[in-house]
Amino acid sequence: MKKLLFLIIAMAFIACSATREINSPNSDKEIASQFKIKKINWFRNNYIIYAKRNDSLFKIVNDVKDMDVSYRDKIRVGKSYNIDLQKMHPLDSIFGIPVMPNLGVRYVNYIEIEEKCHNVLYFAKNLNGLYIENK
Repeated sequence: MKKLLFLIIAMAFIACSATREINSPNSDKEIASQFKIKKINWFRNNYIIYAKRNDSLFKIVNDVKDMDVSYRDKIRVGKSYNIDLQKMHPLDSIFGIPVMPNLGVRYVNYIEIEEKCHNVLYFAKNLNGLYIENK
């Protein structure tokens, strides 16, 4: 009888501890949606940021705008961030009319489109240079 009571109490503690892990603020779902910064380059007044998520490498082109950066954090290589991306090139459609992607274009504004980044360039809505907007 004592063994059964001990087993029930142990199972209750295990169930409660598993519930706490699921509701933790750094859940796996949140971490999976973040981009890990791999490399940052500077070219013709643009930052070129290489970010990785789910085994895919994204090439993000970001220019510097004159904005107040006091409420923003500077991104760093090796850290993960939630970045709001929008496709810059190739466009899937222009004014609702489908277009052929890429068409052999290798450079956009002197920035090379790379195969390792799926031949796509992105820009980030919540980045100003190397500063990310705090939420």
